Amino acid sequence: MTGATWLMRIPIVPRGSGCLRPGPESAAEAAKNAAGFWAGSLFLPTGPFEIRAEFAQGADRSWHGALHIPAQGVRNFELGVAIENRTVRFTMAGLPGEPTYDGRLSDDGSTIAGDYTEAGARFPFSLQRTTAEAVKAGPAVGAGIAGQGLTGHWLGVLKPTPNLQLRLALDVQDVESAPPDAVLISLDQQNGRMPLSSVSVRGGKVRFEIRRPAAVFEGTMNADGSELVGTWTQGTRGTPLVLKRQAKSAAVKRPQDPLRPYPYVEHEVSVVNASAGVTLAGTLTVPARPGPHPAVVLITGSGPQDRDAQVAGHRTFLVLADHLARAGIAVLRCDDRGVGKSTGKFDSALQSDFVGDTLAGVAWLRGRTLSAEQRVALGLAKPGAPNPQLKLAESPWLRDVLRIDPRATLQNVKCPVLALTGGMDLQVAAEENLPAIEAALTAAGNRRFTTRQLPGLNHLFQTCRNGAPFEYAQIEETFSPVALKEIAQWIVETVRENR
Repeated sequence: MTGATWLMRIPIVPRGSGCLRPGPESAAEAAKNAAGFWAGSLFLPTGPFEIRAEFAQGADRSWHGALHIPAQGVRNFELGVAIENRTVRFTMAGLPGEPTYDGRLSDDGSTIAGDYTEAGARFPFSLQRTTAEAVKAGPAVGAGIAGQGLTGHWLGVLKPTPNLQLRLALDVQDVESAPPDAVLISLDQQNGRMPLSSVSVRGGKVRFEIRRPAAVFEGTMNADGSELVGTWTQGTRGTPLVLKRQAKSAAVKRPQDPLRPYPYVEHEVSVVNASAGVTLAGTLTVPARPGPHPAVVLITGSGPQDRDAQVAGHRTFLVLADHLARAGIAVLRCDDRGVGKSTGKFDSALQSDFVGDTLAGVAWLRGRTLSAEQRVALGLAKPGAPNPQLKLAESPWLRDVLRIDPRATLQNVKCPVLALTGGMDLQVAAEENLPAIEAALTAAGNRRFTTRQLPGLNHLFQTCRNGAPFEYAQIEETFSPVALKEIAQWIVETVRENR
């Protein structure tokens, strides 16, 4: 083997605050005041954080409003609102740190942008005018329908606190398989998927568990099979939860999710990082046609992620691995350490620890007979250069990674590189990062690189309207076919050229 080929999307210069690009609906009437519905992001050091708000003015001319935070399941949090001319302030009264948003309504009435402050920390935010449906979107829980057994579709609302409501969709295909073919989906937390690790159905008693977060549901099915009434226990606290049987799944459609049987072979594997004492659980997909095959190691981005790189209800790496396997490319993807079935601790790990895990995956592939001489590794959404304005107290990993300048690393990269960004990526600005990547690779004397901006795609490589993070969960497309084709073709051609 002469060396690995790296396909990467690495932000060199983090995008600052900036307003979301306005949508098409901005009537002159809407510019008069801030009344209406809004969706956008709070820009934290760890990335954009989706928020939604609504404001209305009463007959006495006083303002009131509500805040919705999908990632935390916060719905209808009553706000203190003060609006004068184009100055907009809203506060989350009663919470520690006095969370406050101070913004300004744009001249055309399409955006509110400003700063969020909490306990002395300050971060930018931006909201875009939208519709009531976009702010309050989602299925309501009505009456359940009769049925038999646990197989089917269920929907309920978990209410840990008065201001916290999480709609949970339970989709069960097969309770006898190992692990169960069943998943719990948190509709108000960007359609986050939580596979069930175990299921027990005995008579009318139902019990199921999930590993992350560690939680258990225990309940009883009623006589006609339309409801499960029980308790959701997370940690030491139990909360009532009623799940009602539905005619169809309440989850957002993900049409690119592959359906079995697959036209390739899939293996459950274990990758050992002996120096760290960590075992990574993963999936290896191998094309059905005879090898050897080029092989890809998929590397997750920031935050704890499983082998499918789930975000906003999308299983990005599942879709990517499926496409690559169909194109004749073997793929290894693993749960992060401390996530899913992998051992180790995620929260205390540094960037160097994750590098070690990735190298263990590459070494594991080198020992397989399925791979061609040229192997390929893929990294997506890696962190950017240090920014002195960002707080360093978030986590050991964040403190570590913010000290890293990727330009120095790229100046030592000699193998072929493909760097892609979406033209509407609001997290990794193409116009700032692609030239920096090109400059660093050129300084390294590397002439075998391709950088490309893909028009109309967001940070997740989805075809989008404005690139805003709150769109991620709303878009049915998981991964643009244009981007998938670009990646697969580059791998195949690069391996062929370097044999």
